[in-house]
Amino acid sequence: MIELSKVDFTYRQSGFRLQVDSLQAESNKAVALIGPSGCGKTTLMSLVAGILPAQGGTFLINHTAINELTDKQRRLFRIQNIGFVFQDFALLEYLSLYDNILHPYRINSALTLDASVKKRAKDLAEKVGIAKRLNHYPGQTSVGEQQRCAIARALLNEPVVILADEPTGNLDPNNKQAILEILLQYVRDHEATLLVATHDYDLLASFDETIDFRALSEY
Repeated sequence: MIELSKVDFTYRQSGFRLQVDSLQAESNKAVALIGPSGCGKTTLMSLVAGILPAQGGTFLINHTAINELTDKQRRLFRIQNIGFVFQDFALLEYLSLYDNILHPYRINSALTLDASVKKRAKDLAEKVGIAKRLNHYPGQTSVGEQQRCAIARALLNEPVVILADEPTGNLDPNNKQAILEILLQYVRDHEATLLVATHDYDLLASFDETIDFRALSEY
């Protein structure tokens, strides 16, 4: 579950300010955060994940107040509990798709890389349709394949919360629906919370709830 209240964040360099009075996304639910590009959806996702610290407000994830944690504690909590699909994928060019999926387990002592994790990585690659491309590097693959790799990586640690920033933005209509269904099935199987930032109105019927970012926030 995600619960936000009285969020206040400012990029001091640009003067951009984001204020959100309240937002809630329950466990076992998929919530779409809809709004035009540049309105602050990505910023809000980074705040929820604890990547950016807010100047004010309360951020609860499964009843843990991440705004009260130190930088180190927030990072550890994120590694163990949150799957983040970045809009720019955040893949490492010098690693194969397979190693990109496994990368969080290789750099974080809080995660244990064992045979079951490697099997889960290959199973996820199969589900998202990149099983035959695992030995290729990002530069050797399509943008859509890179996006699917990022989704597999986000699900590998079996997170209780999935934050996805335009996760289907580079996919054709058929693959959009297929990838979205993988995320929705994960929510059902794990009683997780899915928050998706999107401006694709064609996807909204698949979600349990849609939140209009323009009505939610001041920016």
